[in-house]
Amino acid sequence: MVLVTVILASAVVLVNGLLIFFWLFNYRAWESPETAYSRIAVLLAVRNEAAYLPACLDHLLAMDYPADRCRVWVGNDRSEDATLAIARQYAERDARIRVVDVTSQLGKARAKANVIAHLVQASAQSEPPADVLLVTDADVHVTPGWARAMVRRGQTGSSSRPVGIVTGVTVVAGRGARAAWQRIDWLWALGMVKVASDLGIPVATLGNNMLLHREAYEATGGYESLPFSITEDFQILHQTVARGYDFRNCIDADTLVMTQPMGSFAELLQQRKRWTRGALQLPLYLVSILVVQALFLPIILVIAGQSLALAGGLWAAKAISQGGFILLIIRKLRLPRPLRRQTLWYLLGFELYVSVLSLVSLLYYLLPTGLWWKGRQF
Repeated sequence: MVLVTVILASAVVLVNGLLIFFWLFNYRAWESPETAYSRIAVLLAVRNEAAYLPACLDHLLAMDYPADRCRVWVGNDRSEDATLAIARQYAERDARIRVVDVTSQLGKARAKANVIAHLVQASAQSEPPADVLLVTDADVHVTPGWARAMVRRGQTGSSSRPVGIVTGVTVVAGRGARAAWQRIDWLWALGMVKVASDLGIPVATLGNNMLLHREAYEATGGYESLPFSITEDFQILHQTVARGYDFRNCIDADTLVMTQPMGSFAELLQQRKRWTRGALQLPLYLVSILVVQALFLPIILVIAGQSLALAGGLWAAKAISQGGFILLIIRKLRLPRPLRRQTLWYLLGFELYVSVLSLVSLLYYLLPTGLWWKGRQF
């Protein structure tokens, strides 16, 4: 038993070391020269987002993308607050914003997938329709150059396959331990996804920082033709890849957006439960790696029962290799100095945080409780 746990713990340490190796020697920037401004449609599915929507729209309208080639489509998903009124007020002030009040279901689509499906259809009927779809969320702040950078990363260039989907990097904003540890957790997860992507393995994308070429999206039949999934971004990635399109994950300062942390531990567990549903659809070898990572704390405790020195050494090796990988990501993103300093400070306690959270999240997923998201149960 102890030998098995030592092997598993050593495997976790090895995986973290390999992440650093592949990041240093296989990182792909996906830089392409900007040849032209594609027509873009920014798709924003909103439900009860009155607190966040104004700032989100202000940032989208401040992008340095030609106004005549950019439209922001806001899809209201039966909001019970002032979300729809706010969206319409912005639309009255700026012709780039279009509002769709979604009250019906398209095909098999539900929740956010249904709103996106409606927005894609509405944008296709505009004149002229956009070739590129950019998807984000209401609690996200984009940078002025975000759309330009995502479009550049989506150019096919020397790729043997047309690019169908591009994923940017999302960083959790906010002060304090809760926000900082969620930020580090996101960076670590997105770093692993980036390494897998650069090795040609489609793992995940981000529904709040994603580019879809319309041609690739339509090749899937759209969300209205796909079986419903609470992880609609995961689903559309794998559907576009299955139809022969290439994919790219980017971690750089140009494709970065900022999002809000989960407000409570209960909300964080619900988010983790939703992510776990998507992760369990990955190939078995990837699921095995994630499960062993989640069980690292009890594995170390078993080893500690026989040898505190060995358990401490393996724990320290994981913390050091994991921290080194996260430091490489932080350096690549060129975060503002205050945010970078805070992130580095809380990195010291991240290993304990992620070990406990991963184990609790796995146990919570196994509980026969419903999954609540945006006020709905799935």
